[in-house]
Amino acid sequence: MRQVSDTIDRALEFAQLTKSELARRVGVTKQSVNGWFNRGVNPTVDNLALIARETGTVLVIDLVPPGELRHVRLDAHEVALLTKLRELYDHDAASAVQSAQDLSDQLTVKIRRIQASKATAVR
Repeated sequence: MRQVSDTIDRALEFAQLTKSELARRVGVTKQSVNGWFNRGVNPTVDNLALIARETGTVLVIDLVPPGELRHVRLDAHEVALLTKLRELYDHDAASAVQSAQDLSDQLTVKIRRIQASKATAVR
């Protein structure tokens, strides 16, 4: 099983941030961040959400029984849309709601295409 610290380390590499910079951005002490890496202390879910925001990553917590969740790979355009949505929300929640609806519509179409192609393949 992957440790939370390994996941945070990957996010830091992705964002090209130091642990000190992460501490400053998340609003915790350097000692807290060091605890996540050296003492096996796990950050709170709120801090994980802040880490995701500050590193430009996505926080996923999965407690879904196997087989009930289907993963859909997002292409670069969809990832860019999600990133833009997060930026919009940080500045203007009303625009973010409209953008979220647009993105939801696009993803719904994609999921339906995938389902249709799987149904055709089974026949």
